[in-house]
Amino acid sequence: AHEPAMMWIETARAVEDSERLQLAAAECFLLLGLTEDVVQVLTPVLESNPLDINARLLSGLALMQLEMAEEALLHSQVVLQLEPENALAKAIKAIFMCQAGLNTEALALWKSNEMQAGTFAEFASFLFAQALYEQDQLNECIEVVDSLLKTKENHIEAPMLKSNALEDLGKTDEADAILELVTRLTADMPEAD
Repeated sequence: AHEPAMMWIETARAVEDSERLQLAAAECFLLLGLTEDVVQVLTPVLESNPLDINARLLSGLALMQLEMAEEALLHSQVVLQLEPENALAKAIKAIFMCQAGLNTEALALWKSNEMQAGTFAEFASFLFAQALYEQDQLNECIEVVDSLLKTKENHIEAPMLKSNALEDLGKTDEADAILELVTRLTADMPEAD
C-alpha cells in the first residue's frame, strides 16, 4: 500500500527528516512510478553518505527507468565494488549492457545472476525485458516476462510487453489473447485522475 505509506512517511519527514525516511520515501516513489522524485530525495542521502548501497540501488533503478543508463551504471559499479555479488547491482549492469547492444553478454550476466524474488527484482526484470524488446530480442524478452509473471502474476505492464513481442513475431492470435486477458484484469481498476 505505497500511497497511504507515502502519506505517513511524508508526515514523519515534515516533523523530523532522516536518511531512513528518505530511503523509505524513495522506495515508495519508485514503486509509484515517480522516478524523478526518487533521484531528488536520494541526492542528499548520497551526498552525505556516498557508500549507501540501498540509495545507490534505488537511484540506479530510477535512472534506468528515466533512460539515464550511464548514470545508473555508475551507481551499480559503486555497489559492485563494495559487494561484488550484489544481485540487484548485477541486474542494473545487465540492463545497461542490453541497452548498449551487448545482448549476448547481458543475457549471460542476467542468467548467471541469482536474484531473490521481491519487488525490486520484479522491477529490474521488467526493465530487462523492455531492454530486450528494444534490442529486438523478442524470444528472450518473452522468456524474461514469463519468468516475471511466475512471481508476480498480476503485473499489468509485463503481459502487454509480451503481447507486443508476440505480435512482432507474427503470433497475432496469442498477442490478442493476452491483450484480452489484460483488458479483463484492468476492467475493475479505478481510472487515473
